[in-house]
Order: sequence, then C-alpha cells, then structure tokens
Amino acid sequence: MNSRQRNLARLLAPKSVAVVGASSDPAKAGSQALRSLSLYAGSVAGVHPREKSVDGVPFYPTLTAIPQPPDLAILAIPADRCCDAAEEAAACGVGGILIISGGFGEIGDEGMQRQQRLLEICRSTGLRMLGPNTSGFVNRPVDCVACFVPGMDRLRTGRVAVVAQSGGVNISVSFLLDRLGAGVSLAVGLGNAVDVDAADILEWLAQDPHTASVALHLEGVGNGRRLSAGSRAAECIKCKNLTSVGSFRAQLTHQSAFFLRLGAQNVHNLPSGITSRHFFSTERTTDGICSTARRHPGHHRLG
Repeated sequence: MNSRQRNLARLLAPKSVAVVGASSDPAKAGSQALRSLSLYAGSVAGVHPREKSVDGVPFYPTLTAIPQPPDLAILAIPADRCCDAAEEAAACGVGGILIISGGFGEIGDEGMQRQQRLLEICRSTGLRMLGPNTSGFVNRPVDCVACFVPGMDRLRTGRVAVVAQSGGVNISVSFLLDRLGAGVSLAVGLGNAVDVDAADILEWLAQDPHTASVALHLEGVGNGRRLSAGSRAAECIKCKNLTSVGSFRAQLTHQSAFFLRLGAQNVHNLPSGITSRHFFSTERTTDGICSTARRHPGHHRLG
C-alpha cells in the first residue's frame, strides 16, 4: 500500500478528526459538522482562531497546533481559504481533507484556478481530498459522520455502500435505504472529485468487510479505464453487487452501456431499483441497477 492509499484509508476510516471552521454558531456548516461527530469514538478537535471549546471538544488556533496530526480534516471554511488550509494540512501530516464549500471549478475560471492548486497540493504531497463541493461521507461501522446534513448521523448501519457524484443523490439514497431497513456501510458524496474519485472509493470498498453491495451514481466518466478496474475490483474481488444509480438523462444511454459491459441491469425508477432483490443479495451476482436522479442544491453558510 503506497502513501496515497494509506492516506485514503485515513480519510475514509479516520481515528481522529479535526473540523476547520468549527464554531458555536449553529447557522454555520462547521457547527453542524461538529455535532454530527457526537457519536464518533475517535478524537475530535476544532480549529478556530478565537473559540476555545464547544461541548467539551477542544479547539486549537491552527491545524499545526493540534498535538497529533488528525487523520481527517473537515474544511468548513470559505473557498478562498481552502488552499492555504490544504497546504497546512499536508505540511503537518494530515491524511486527508474534506472540503464542504463550493466556489471551485463549478463557478468558472477563478474557482478552477483554486481547484487546480488543490490538485497540485494533493499530487505533490500525497494528501487525499474529498470534494470540494461535497456533502461529505458517513462510515457507519466506525460511527464517523463527516457530513453537515442533519439526520445523517442517525442512519442505521447496513451492508450497502452509496457512492454518488451528487450530494443530493448520496443523501436521498442513504435515507431511502434507512427507511427500507437496510442501512448503509459507507455513504460518500464525491462533489467535484478533484482528487478522490469513484474509482478510488470502489477500490477501497473492495477491501471493506462491511460492504456487500455498492450503489454508484455518476454524472460523467472521466477515466473509464480506472473506473472499470475499480468496479471489477468491488464486484469480483469481494463478490459484491455493483449497482449503477444513474446520471442525468442526457448521459444515461452512454453510462448504461458502460455499466452493462460490467454486467449491470438497468432500471429507471429509484425506489424500485433500491428494493431490487439483486441489490440486497450478499451472494455474487452480475445484476445491477441504473436509474435517473437530480441534483439537490443544499446551501449552508461557511466561515
């Protein structure tokens, strides 16, 4: 396992978490992220230049000031501060960062420049990054809820992993699985997927003993060869069911053909897809599901 793989494991299954931008102000995403970690058994720290402590969680003025570098740093701060925070995280030995805020490639040239700088930091240091512009993730077996969405901390534990480009789809499918009594093992919103992408998550899930099925939602396939390799690893190495919870209609035909080559079966209704008997099977199958989805906007005040 190389350093990037080790740091991905530290990001997705952390033993320690820091929330940069944590606050006592409940209107801020950093406050919700901190509250969502209330059941987490690992160590939690807040990073804020003025706050000292919130609900017993110690605060530090910088990431560097934390006695031991955390495995994961959640950046709940404005976009224009994220690059400097990423550089500090890499310099002090943080495994991975999660960037909640938008304001990157999706807004034009200025945001794309920030996004490119983040990618360069990750590539040059081995730091892993989920996002930016992500709803975060939930790892139920270790009770790590690195997410700002209320209610995600109450999802029941199951054996289905949700990997979604769209945060709205990640949240919707996870809540649907919970209502159906299935629960989730891992639920990840990829966001802009600048560093960590679907292929990375699928390769990690191939080694995860808590996951039997994978629900995958993509809005596009940037590197089909890597995604195919990751998909086959998740399906074949661990005998898991790959389920494509499909993209927007304009891309559906292309992606359906891609996943059909991996043995996926396509349907076009999310509830019926999620309740498919193939999806919940813990035995090896080549059947999967593909359905359409829409974005869920969701805005929180940052900083």
